[in-house]
Amino acid sequence: MSKILVIEDDFNIRDNIEELLLISGYDVITADGGKIGVDKAINENPDLIICDIMMPDMNGYDVIKAIRETDNSLMTPFLFLTAKTSTEDRDKGMTLGADDYIFKPYRNEQLLAAVESKLVKYSKLRNKFNSEVDTLRSKIALSLPHEFRTPLNGIFGFLQILKNEYNSLNDEERVIMIDYAFDSAKRLNVLITNFIYYANLLWEEGNTKKSSFIPVSNIKPIIEECAFSIAEKYNRNSDLDINAISSDIFIKQEDAFKLASELIDNAFKFSKQYSKVLIDTSINHKNEYVLKITNFGNGMSESQIHSIGIFNQFNRDINEQQGIGLGLAISKKICELYGGTFRIDSVLNDYLSVIVTFVVKN
Repeated sequence: MSKILVIEDDFNIRDNIEELLLISGYDVITADGGKIGVDKAINENPDLIICDIMMPDMNGYDVIKAIRETDNSLMTPFLFLTAKTSTEDRDKGMTLGADDYIFKPYRNEQLLAAVESKLVKYSKLRNKFNSEVDTLRSKIALSLPHEFRTPLNGIFGFLQILKNEYNSLNDEERVIMIDYAFDSAKRLNVLITNFIYYANLLWEEGNTKKSSFIPVSNIKPIIEECAFSIAEKYNRNSDLDINAISSDIFIKQEDAFKLASELIDNAFKFSKQYSKVLIDTSINHKNEYVLKITNFGNGMSESQIHSIGIFNQFNRDINEQQGIGLGLAISKKICELYGGTFRIDSVLNDYLSVIVTFVVKN
């Protein structure tokens, strides 16, 4: 039985909503003011909150701000009950993390429909979130010990040689041992950083506290900066063929840089020197920004494409793949987070194209 908290200072309205919800099979708790409502939201952990906006002790906007700051209420559906119908008022509430508005006067069936739809949506979101977390947990248990152990063995091994054989090594050999240990440490750092990044993306995906306002970034300089620096890293400047157009898209700069760097780095990593890496951008008929990155290297089979996910690696023994294969999974999750799309077109041992789209600011 779903538990619903009703925060409303008007006794008649609060009593009517409570009776309606009880008859409909819900467990109902009530609060006659904002401050009491916040306390009950924290202590009772309801499945949905209905809250009036105009209350004397603490208005609805302050209530939702206080509730969304608590860990156990980040994902709880929140419905405002209000006579205010202006777009400005609605936008303010949605920005603070509200899921919907119920406008006074309302019909009972309208209120029940809004409650049911939000509970269903919340249930699906929680199930999806829990499923991904369970998958992440199981794959961590199976894969992470090995993945951590590989670079750690490199660090410990080369440091052990330095410790035991220091006096018998010349300066050049000591530098080589230090470089090998440093490379292993960098690999471990990338592993940990990507794992934390992916976990944060999962948290954001399941967190309704996040604002409906999404930062806007001009994607062209981000793509170009990533492309030129990565081509330089692989000493393959002449292999880069780039056509980036300017456009403001809805994405945080941090996530835009992460997506571009992961996809472009993979394109260079899994293709040979003197083969082209093509980066092309356009605006499609849906007014979406399209980024297509193509390399002519190992490619992927259809089954490998369908298996993209955290910890999935392909042809590791052949390609000596580094890290835990999170690059594509991170990029795919970023696209999903901002309402974009992620697609791979590939022929094994021929080419691989990653095509992503993002919403353009009009």
